Amino acid sequence: YGPRVLGLSERPPQEETLALRYRGMVLDERDVGLLEDDQWLNDTVIDFFLRLAVEVAAPDGLREQLYVAKTQFFTRLTACGASSGEKGWENVKTWT
Repeated sequence: YGPRVLGLSERPPQEETLALRYRGMVLDERDVGLLEDDQWLNDTVIDFFLRLAVEVAAPDGLREQLYVAKTQFFTRLTACGASSGEKGWENVKTWT
């Protein structure tokens, strides 16, 4: 399974800032560099691969039932002192 088999496209020669793209998800060169040894992953890399795992590995019936929230979802949900899910909903209601 290489990048092309999974539907990933490598960086086009004319665009130096694009490293990986899959169905509207993009990792730029900096993000891909974080996949090297001894590097910390950022939110963009984690979001990309969680969504990719669902798209590639989840069975069709299950894939339709799943929603992968961004890694910042819980932080935003509980922001501004939201003390309940209903109050936190105001912080994230436009995310889905």
